[in-house]
Amino acid sequence: MSIPGAIISAIGNKIKKNEDNIFKSLPKKIHPLFRDFRDAYNSKDINLLNDTISDNYTGNYFNLRSKKAFINTFKNMFKAFPFGVNPKLTIKVHHAVDGDDECVAIVTFKSNIGVAGIPTKSFESGKVTCIAKPEGKYGRWKIASIYNGEG
Repeated sequence: MSIPGAIISAIGNKIKKNEDNIFKSLPKKIHPLFRDFRDAYNSKDINLLNDTISDNYTGNYFNLRSKKAFINTFKNMFKAFPFGVNPKLTIKVHHAVDGDDECVAIVTFKSNIGVAGIPTKSFESGKVTCIAKPEGKYGRWKIASIYNGEG
């Protein structure tokens, strides 16, 4: 690897570590959920995004009140991005409360849209309330609700 390549790789690794450190203020049991949600968004992977959202999803984020509406909206949004245009989601955790059968987090979603890795546009959600609950036989944590504001 050339020196510039090594520098770029080191910077990339540092950014990845910083992104993962963002989740330190979340209860550990929901780290994978928020990481998968972010990664699904960044890779425009509607199947992975679908796996992070509860079948019983409710909320008002983007006026999306059901899982079907949530997934269809993001599916259409991902399809609308031309080749080479990629979203990058950052999740800032303001506060989180841990519970046995529910975790509540106040977060801000920031989406940067980039062309060939160069940010061109960004959108910030403002503070939203995310509620995660365990589901199914194995108690896998899923996003049950996203509401605009701090609950």
